[in-house]
Amino acid sequence: MAHEKDELISQLSRARAGISDNVAGLRHDLDFSTKLRRSFADHKTFWLTGAAIGGLLLAKFPSRRKKIYVKTGGDKKIREAAGAGLAAIALKFALSALRPAATSFAMKKAAEWMDNRRR
Repeated sequence: MAHEKDELISQLSRARAGISDNVAGLRHDLDFSTKLRRSFADHKTFWLTGAAIGGLLLAKFPSRRKKIYVKTGGDKKIREAAGAGLAAIALKFALSALRPAATSFAMKKAAEWMDNRRR
């Protein structure tokens, strides 16, 4: 029984060592940053040429253009909008020109109302 126990312990020890080696190998296989650095250092010309070609290809692609659809018969709407804009400008000018007169009229009416109220 002691012999079986020692054998199981040694098997377990060998299995743990094997797993440890497998994990170390997996870490080495998944270390992409080191692989990429080493590849760039070993093959600098290929990497730079590939980057230049990729940049040129991207620069030569036509840019996406937005399609604009123009409806015909919009002249009437444009004239209506222009007329409304001109009317708004004229109204603004008239109100700003009449403001002093309106203020004076309102002050006179307020003064008359105050005088009537005091009597």
